[in-house]
Amino acid sequence: MNRRLSCSYVSNNLEHLESRRLLSTVDVTSFGAKPNDGGDDKAAIQAAINASQPGDTILFPAGTYNFSDQVFLKGNRTYQGAGDSTVLQGDPARDIFHIQESGVTIQNFKFIGQPIIIDGGTISNVVINNNTLQVTATGPNDNGITFTTLLTNSSITNNTFSPINGFAGIYGYFWNNVTIANNEFINGEQGMHFDNLDNNGQNLLIEQNYFSGLHRMGVEYQGGGHNLVLQDNYYENPNLSSNQADNGDTSAFSIVADQSTGTIARRNTIIAPQRPDGIGVRIDFETGGDGSQLYDNYVIGGSYFDANTDGNGTTSITTTNNHVENVLYQTLIGRGITASNNGPGVQVTWDINRGKP
Repeated sequence: MNRRLSCSYVSNNLEHLESRRLLSTVDVTSFGAKPNDGGDDKAAIQAAINASQPGDTILFPAGTYNFSDQVFLKGNRTYQGAGDSTVLQGDPARDIFHIQESGVTIQNFKFIGQPIIIDGGTISNVVINNNTLQVTATGPNDNGITFTTLLTNSSITNNTFSPINGFAGIYGYFWNNVTIANNEFINGEQGMHFDNLDNNGQNLLIEQNYFSGLHRMGVEYQGGGHNLVLQDNYYENPNLSSNQADNGDTSAFSIVADQSTGTIARRNTIIAPQRPDGIGVRIDFETGGDGSQLYDNYVIGGSYFDANTDGNGTTSITTTNNHVENVLYQTLIGRGITASNNGPGVQVTWDINRGKP
């Protein structure tokens, strides 16, 4: 027996199909952006972003785009370049991409200037992947990536920050479930700096990053927060002056975070035998907080291996099974450190020839 569809059934389903929308690609050149002409592309790119819909990809074909000011990115969209051949060049005193909505993916760009800022309430599901960031910044947020708001469930991965002619490659205030992995920070002031201002930040994973040619610190973490993991990172070739006074802030990993709990630093490599000022890297690991663990790291050089500079209430740090050699002064200084089996004869559990991240 043949079934006959009612007119109302057919009509309802046609309306349903008409309401569906295929995801599309929005090409910024279709809105007037003209790469390589030296003109300001800011207005055309903002128009392309404003015309896009959730789920769209905003495409930047190869070429150099110039920005007189920041553009505001809309959420639930992917911003796609063509690798280092897509160059976004901005005013050093103004951010290029400004994120105030969740669900933003930025990938395959080369930024020159003050690249990315994230602010304006809780922002989640941000992915910044496979970009080159030349930080030549002079503005108040003179970093490669700045987040001043609560950033959650997000990742910053596979990026190159070089040079870092500003304050830091990444500078953040608040976080929850953020991964920073497989990036390289080369030649400049500082790799990462975090100030957890409200003491609620948790689950920050910093792993498999490479640091070289930095004048200040690879990672600096201050304030409060819970459950930071610093693992499998590689630090070498500090940028040291022959003048001792210039090198007071040159350290590898400063994870003092004196109001924090549960910090873990493991399987990291520090190769810093250089001492042009007679001292070299001031501290390999600056630690603090309660319940911190420092173990299974491989360190050559530096002034102090583990310095606990936490002056805020109680502090407890377990430092054990670390390979440490060629340290200039004491291996460990500060209160609250429980130490065992740290020295040049210690064998770490992983292959020290595994290569750099």
